[in-house]
Amino acid sequence: MQKLSRAQGIVTRLVDGEAFLISKTSITHLNPTATVIWTLLEETVSENEVREIMRNFYPNISGDQIRKDISTVINTLRMKHLIRED
Repeated sequence: MQKLSRAQGIVTRLVDGEAFLISKTSITHLNPTATVIWTLLEETVSENEVREIMRNFYPNISGDQIRKDISTVINTLRMKHLIRED
């Protein structure tokens, strides 16, 4: 399984539990759930590891919903070149 981590050169600012990611070309706002995922990407982790942690963090949310949310966030971060894959 591929490992994910933050791309270099991204500045993170937290405001009221939400992250703003600042790169050379854009500013990206993350909601609280996406901010948790971004925090996990401070270390190199797999998408499965993120899913497990999020299941524990949000026990009342279905596994399918967590999987969809994580995929959406990771795909968005990937498209904006905010993460790297090892």
